[in-house]
Amino acid sequence: MSEMLLTNQHKRHTPFSLRRCYVCNPHPAYIPPKETSNKPAIIKALTKAARETRPSRHEAWYTTISVKKNGDIKNFIKRLNEHRARAIDALIVAMSDRLNIISGKVEASVEQLANWCGLSTESECGNKSITRCSKAIITLEELGVIICERVWDKTTGTYIPKMMWVTELFLVLSH
Repeated sequence: MSEMLLTNQHKRHTPFSLRRCYVCNPHPAYIPPKETSNKPAIIKALTKAARETRPSRHEAWYTTISVKKNGDIKNFIKRLNEHRARAIDALIVAMSDRLNIISGKVEASVEQLANWCGLSTESECGNKSITRCSKAIITLEELGVIICERVWDKTTGTYIPKMMWVTELFLVLSH
């Protein structure tokens, strides 16, 4: 008990920058898979703009009214967690690169996006986790940046996003 109290006091007085990072990949980045197809110029420009800006720090996060899953309306008035913000930045670049500009559909699964952005982890027993990516997608969905169609996953016992479409706010955040 005293050892645990000592370690908790130590954590309280240790600067945050010296603590061990609790995230496997603290700086995720989109690494596109090798492809031979040529992308339209608008997709290239959208991807470049999303990569150069930080969509997670756009003023829309603080001024847009969002609707939560249970129907409650709330404002985004607080700053995002730094790790969630970095995940959102990487995901918006990946979604920009995989966007079908005519239909507005993101042509990639959540698992593919997590793998390409470095947001997936694998446990010692071989189970793959895409929780960090899923939480970032839920945050984007609550703000109204994307619209998701969900499907029930029997292994995890939860609904996971299957297909995603972008809204006009996605284009606002990307540039």
